[in-house]
Amino acid sequence: AAVSVGLMASPLANIRTVLQEKSARSMSFPLSFFSFLTGLSWTLKGTFISPDPAIWLPNSLGASAAAVQLYLFAKFGSRPKVKSKEEASKGSRDLV
Repeated sequence: AAVSVGLMASPLANIRTVLQEKSARSMSFPLSFFSFLTGLSWTLKGTFISPDPAIWLPNSLGASAAAVQLYLFAKFGSRPKVKSKEEASKGSRDLV
């Protein structure tokens, strides 16, 4: 169960980079999306079809972690922010 949650939450290891760059390009969207779908489906099965906390608990944690990842994709996207001309010229002056 811990391995499953770790797998679904693994892209969150890059959360610091995502927040600093304001871009989710360091995370894998397909992994996040399918982790969410898988976690959600097993949570529903473990809740309604065969009630078993050993099924629904780790999968609900994994689905929640994947939902956070999808939120970061929705908020920041996977492309880096384009610097304005003022920011770009300021950055080039710092190098000189």
